[in-house]
Amino acid sequence: MTETKQTQDSTKEKTDLIAALRDVGLEVDDIYDLVNSRRRYKRAIPVLVDFLNRASSPRLKEGIARSLTVREAKGIAGQALVRAFELTEEPAARWAIGNALSVAACESDLSELVRIARDRKFGAAREMVVIALGKFDSRLAVDTLLDLLDDEEVVGHAVAGLGTQKAVESRPRIEQLTKHPTPWVRTEAKRALAKFAKLER
Repeated sequence: MTETKQTQDSTKEKTDLIAALRDVGLEVDDIYDLVNSRRRYKRAIPVLVDFLNRASSPRLKEGIARSLTVREAKGIAGQALVRAFELTEEPAARWAIGNALSVAACESDLSELVRIARDRKFGAAREMVVIALGKFDSRLAVDTLLDLLDDEEVVGHAVAGLGTQKAVESRPRIEQLTKHPTPWVRTEAKRALAKFAKLER
């Protein structure tokens, strides 16, 4: 595909999305008008989900993902975000989709989140998906986070997830991570241990 054709397709995708959003009563000129807005737009969620996997422009896909990083998308956008995460190759867009999953995913999406979190081919784009596992009251989520303590690309996020889970059984391994070479990982380890300590008071 030529650069001119890509530009034309991207412009048409943006125009079609804006028109669809206006059809549901949202007067916007760009997807980032939603991203930067504090208003709620639940009626737009189905439109955004529909366009997420149709968009070929990485910037537009990233914008749609960021606009789906809201509570109103929970239980609606999860499966579409999973598909988009797996199909998207542009790193920033994929990370934004993972971040949206950390907000919009629900219990029925857990097995897909685990699959993504364990797949190292997705690299650092998994970061927020790993964080999301900390939000599920699930043995599967805890076991996955424990395994990911051996994955240097997301070890800090796995520690954060275990802290959220208050998974006290992870204490010995997290204590070791207080000496990790990366300062942020050491900080997350100390935070998790502090949460565990509060449980024992």
